[in-house]
Amino acid sequence: SRSSDLWSRWSSAFSGAQILNRELQDEAPLIRRINVGSRVSSLLVLNDGAHIATGTEVGILSVWDLQSGTLLKSVRVNDVHSQDGKKSTAVVALAFSQRGNHVLSSSQSAHSIYVWNQATLTKVRDPLYGHSDLVQCLAVSPNDLLLASGSVDMTIGLWDTESYTLLRMLVGHTGAINAIAFYLNGTRLVSASDDSTLIVWDTQNGSDAFNRLTGHEKAVSSVALSNDGQFFASGSSDGTVRAWDTESLLPFGRILDGNGQHPVTEVACMPTEHCIVFSSGADLVRFWLPTATDSMEKRSFGLPFRGSKLAFSPEARRLVAASDKGVN
Repeated sequence: SRSSDLWSRWSSAFSGAQILNRELQDEAPLIRRINVGSRVSSLLVLNDGAHIATGTEVGILSVWDLQSGTLLKSVRVNDVHSQDGKKSTAVVALAFSQRGNHVLSSSQSAHSIYVWNQATLTKVRDPLYGHSDLVQCLAVSPNDLLLASGSVDMTIGLWDTESYTLLRMLVGHTGAINAIAFYLNGTRLVSASDDSTLIVWDTQNGSDAFNRLTGHEKAVSSVALSNDGQFFASGSSDGTVRAWDTESLLPFGRILDGNGQHPVTEVACMPTEHCIVFSSGADLVRFWLPTATDSMEKRSFGLPFRGSKLAFSPEARRLVAASDKGVN
C-alpha cells in the first residue's frame, strides 16, 4: 500500500540521519534531547536546516546547532521593554528572514515584533509596532519579501522585510489569530482563528475575496502548507485535522476526526510527502496521510509532554519536537 511504502521510506531516511532506527510503533527513538532549561513556547528550524531557534516561557531566545545540539547564542528578551513599559515574558512566536539573516520574535507582554541578527542575537533595529494586543504568530513568505504577523487583536499585519515598513492590516476575523501560513508564491496567506474559521487572503491588495473556510467547530489552532503547495492542513480545538486544496479550497482527502477527545495543538507538513504530522493533548505526535485509503493515523508515537511544538528540517530528515521537557 502507498502508506506502508511511504512509511518504509520514512524509516529508511530517518535511519540514515540516525534519528529513527526502526519503524515507529509505540515511541519515538531519539537522537538527542536538548535541555533548554524551561518550557519551550516557540520553535523554528532555520532555512539552512543546520540551526534551530527556541523561545521559552521565561523569555529566553536561543539559537542551537541542530547536528550537535550545541547552544550557539542566547539572549534574555525579558531585558527588552515592551511598548507599554512592561517587560516581555514568554517568546510566543518566531520567524526567519534570509533577506537580512534576521530572527524575528514576539513576546507575551509586548504588542510588538523584535528583529535580531541571527549570528549575534543582537537587536537590528527598534521593535515593529502596529498591533494593539499580543502578536502570537509570525511567518515570512517563501520569496522573503513579506513578513506576516497575527495578533489577539484579530488583525494580520503585512510588513516589508527590507524596510520593515507596515504595508497593510488585514481585517476580517472575529477572533484572535492563532496561526498563519503563506502560499509558495507569497501572493496568498492563510490565517487560522479563534472564530473557528480560516481565511485565504490576497496579500497584494489585502482582500479576503478568495474565501472564508468553515468546518471546524472550535478555534483553529494551527495551519501548515504542504511543501509542493497543493494543500494546507489545519488543526483545531475540536480535535480534528483537515486538509484543503490550495486552489479550489475544497477538502483535500479525508477529515481526521478525533471525536473532540483531545484538541490539536500543532500541525506540520512533511516536506517530501503528502503527510501531516500533528500533536494533541493526548501526549502523542501522529502521522497522517489525508489521501490514503489505509490511513496512517495509527502510526503514532508518544512524547513525554503536552503541547508539542513541531518543525521539520527542510530536507525532511529530522522532525524537531519541543515542549516543557526540552527539544528532541
